[in-house]
Amino acid sequence: MPDAAPPARERRRRGRNEVALDLDLIRHGDLAKAVRSALRTLAALLDRAEAAGDLEAGARIAHEFHDQLAAAGIAIPPIATVDTVEDFLRATSRPTPGTRDAPEP
Repeated sequence: MPDAAPPARERRRRGRNEVALDLDLIRHGDLAKAVRSALRTLAALLDRAEAAGDLEAGARIAHEFHDQLAAAGIAIPPIATVDTVEDFLRATSRPTPGTRDAPEP
């Protein structure tokens, strides 16, 4: 009796957070592989929490995911309460890690 082929492994569909992260990582090719891997893991966990409808876990993971995106220079860190438009502009126009001086083509 010939050996049967192992069942085909079903590919997991990537969720919206993983897809969005892939687009961001294209522009940030200088990130270390470990950082990229950690971000992908958080994005996958967030997608799973959303799919399961687990609001508490989703909120915790989303908060950590955003913190890690900001630390990697992909997202803007959360801004504290601002009282004036000038404070807001000053807070949002500061250079962040990963920004470049030269405009991208």
